[in-house]
This record gives sequence, C-alpha cells and structure tokens, in this order.
Amino acid sequence: MEIDLPKKRSERNLSQFLNMDIGGSSLGAKFKFDFYKDLALLLDSGVTLSDSLSLIFEEQSSRKAKDTIGILLDSVSKGETFRAAMEAAGVFSKYEYTTASMGELSGMLSLVLSRLGDYFEAQIAQKRLIIGAAIYPVIVLLTAVGAISFLLIFMIPMFKDVFGRNANELPAITQFMISSSEILSACIPYLLLITTLFSIAHLRWRSSTSYRLFRYRMLDKIPIVGAILKKNAMMRWSSAMHLMLSTGVTLSDAINMSISIDMHPHLTRDLRLASQDILVGKSLSDSLSSSATVSARMALVLKVAEESNRLSEVFYDLSTRYENELKHQSKLISTVLEPLIIAFLGLVVGTILLAMYLPIFEMSSISGF
Repeated sequence: MEIDLPKKRSERNLSQFLNMDIGGSSLGAKFKFDFYKDLALLLDSGVTLSDSLSLIFEEQSSRKAKDTIGILLDSVSKGETFRAAMEAAGVFSKYEYTTASMGELSGMLSLVLSRLGDYFEAQIAQKRLIIGAAIYPVIVLLTAVGAISFLLIFMIPMFKDVFGRNANELPAITQFMISSSEILSACIPYLLLITTLFSIAHLRWRSSTSYRLFRYRMLDKIPIVGAILKKNAMMRWSSAMHLMLSTGVTLSDAINMSISIDMHPHLTRDLRLASQDILVGKSLSDSLSSSATVSARMALVLKVAEESNRLSEVFYDLSTRYENELKHQSKLISTVLEPLIIAFLGLVVGTILLAMYLPIFEMSSISGF
C-alpha cells in the first residue's frame, strides 16, 4: 500500500526551514503541528495507526524526530495505547496525551489530533506575529545604538585631538559629549563582561522555575509588554480548555492538564489554586475572581458560562477574542515604535554632530572666515 503524505520530502524540508519554530527546540510547536496534522490525515484516509506512524517515521530528517516517532511506533506495535506510547516518548505534555486518550476512547482520534494540530498552529502563528511586529523596531533600535556608539567611541576622540590644539574653551555640549565618549570607552570591557555573563546565566537557568518567575516579574513591569504576555497566556489557556472540554474531559481534569502547558507562571499558579478549590466544590469563576492574571470581565463571563453549561463554546470565543486583540496590539506597537525610534536616532545623532562642529564654527568666526 502506497500513500503519499501531503508534501514531498523536498517540499517539507523547505517548508520546515522557512517556518521553523524560532527559539524553540527541534521538537517544538512546528514539529507537533506537522505530526498531529499528518497523523490525522492518514487516519482519516483509513490507514491504521501503526502504518501511519511508520509512514511519518520515514519522512523525518531530524534524528530526534525519528527517535521520538520510533518510540511511538514501537509501543503501538506492542499493543499499547496511543496515550501510553506518547507518555513513553517523553516529549509530549500531559495535556496532549490525555486529550489524545479521550479521542482514542471515543473513536474520534483523528478529529482530536487535528484539533491538537490547530492548537499548535495557532501557537506558531501568534509567536510569529509578535516576533514579526517586534523585529523591525528591534533592528532599527540596534542600528541606532550601533551608530551612536560608533560616533561616541571612534569619531569624537578624533575631534578631541583637533580641539586640544585650540586654547579656546569648548562649548558645554561639546564637553559633555567628550566626557560621555571617555566614559563609554572605559566601560566597554565591563559591558561586554556583563553581557557575556548574563547570556551564560540565561542559557543555563532559562528552564528554572525561579528564573522564569524573575524574568516574567521584570517583563510585567514594562508598559504594554506585561499586558501582551498575559493576554498571550490567556489565549493559549482558553484554546487548550476549549479543546479538552469539547472532547469530554472534565473541568477538574482539564485545569490540571492545562497546568502542564508552558504559560505565564502567575496564571499557572492561579490554576493550581483553582484546581484545589474545584475539588472542594467551588466554581471556576469564583476561584479565579481574585486572580491578577484573569480579568474581572473574564471571571464574569466564565460564571455565566458555568451556569448555562457552555464553557467549551465560551472558551473558544475567549481564545478568538484574545487572538484578535493581540494581533491589533502587535501591529499598533510596530506602527508607533518605528517613527519614535527613527526620530530618537535623528535627534541623538544630530546633537552629537552639533556638539562636534560647533567649536569649528566658533573658531572660523574668530579667524574671520
């Protein structure tokens, strides 16, 4: 039996290169999106789970991807459930393998896998949207910092030697620029050392819970950035809750599984507390009403949804709303930041040039030119 996957190997490799999961691991959201969608398509085509995994295994170019799917294939071939196979692979979250288990038990595995693919596709799209909105302002800002540093470190010392031959007192703005150049030149080794140590510390402890809490605490204090991070976390949580509740997972189990999703640590903390409250009979909306991450408006919407037994539909609406808000905010930030950074660059460079050429103009006037 010969079955073609949606893309040929060469086309798949090109797509993976152009759409790589920026900043993620080799088995990040992009791998999971491709895996779930391909597996769902093959199952819908009537291929058995074991044969589907075998076909996907042959299409992989990454060693880690082959090892992961090989573990799945080996476990399924031995008669184990797909959930057990996903747990044995060690790269899937509790949220993923429990949701897949519900699809397996209900006979709707292909539908559930397709929805998991949609979930990771939304993750990738949101990540690229934020990166795409920030990339141009960041490039402009780095260019501005580079240009200003070049002027202060290399150009101003050249003018300083020229001014040193003149006995006239320099203007205050020129003296300030020369002092700034000397301070920056003296601090360069320390700045490089601090940057190197920070990079090493980030790479070493980026998975640490305490470091993640510290990082999010700092980011939350930055205007707009903190709000975007919280909305992104709420969008991911709402999308995950919709998927789990729509496949028959109980509310308590859905909240416990959503804790395993990589989200804002403050939301994760609030969900842990909510999970304990629900076990003693408290409603979800009441448990989250005191949360700093969940807005009062969302808590009210959840309360109405619980009373009308429409939590799954409401979570879908909330995820769509947060996604649209994030798209709007990302585009707005990019639109506003670009001219501000360019104007800042022009102002600083103009001030430096004025400080350097002002003494030359004064010497020319004294000389009678």
